Amino acid sequence: MISKLVDYPGPLWRPYSSVAILVVVLWVIFWGPLVILTSLLRNRDLTTWMVRAWNRGVLAIFRIKVRAKIDPSYDPTKPCLLVCNHQSHLDIPVIYFALRGHVRMVAKKELFRIPIFGYSLRAAEFIPIDRGNPEAGRKAAQKISERVRSGLQIWVAPEGTRSDDGKLGAFKSGSFGVAIDAGVPIQPLVVKNAYLALQKHEKLVKIGMTIDFEVLPQIKASDQVKENRHQLAEVTRAAILAKLESKA
Repeated sequence: MISKLVDYPGPLWRPYSSVAILVVVLWVIFWGPLVILTSLLRNRDLTTWMVRAWNRGVLAIFRIKVRAKIDPSYDPTKPCLLVCNHQSHLDIPVIYFALRGHVRMVAKKELFRIPIFGYSLRAAEFIPIDRGNPEAGRKAAQKISERVRSGLQIWVAPEGTRSDDGKLGAFKSGSFGVAIDAGVPIQPLVVKNAYLALQKHEKLVKIGMTIDFEVLPQIKASDQVKENRHQLAEVTRAAILAKLESKA
């Protein structure tokens, strides 16, 4: 009965969503310091568990359900570059719900300036990037390479921004050069329906929505040279696009 009232398009989904946003803020304030303290122990397993629990909590608050399909080529114990389309802010908790590896992400530098939240991101080995600064971009690429070599799985969104309508944009090739340099595979990821739950310019999450997520077969990058990063980007984009357009 409650789900019919608060889940979209029920009559109470907007007030529920408004309250849920406040709960998420409190969740961040509570969980952020714990992540910071955990990172001081330099226990990556524990930090990963904390970050995953944090993101799972966000999905639970918004009553978001995830249908996940994981290709056997995905190995949570090995480093790789996770390349995903970007439909919504909800992409991130969905990925942490579905994957079991030491997943970290590249995020815009403004997020690292948010009190508590920004400190916890940095402590948990997330990587800031300044999109409008080429030199900062090169430093971020170096940091990504270092983190991948240390055993992390780094999530990137080569479109550079969220899609307005769920359609796949053009891919920037910089991060693919990092995969070639680090000698790690590309693991394409596909998020579907996330933009329906929270579009780019919306503020309220549509409560109770279902988001589909799929890990596609790995794409080898270790036998490539850096000049081939554009081709590697297009091959990866084609695999993600084909799955987005598929009804399966």
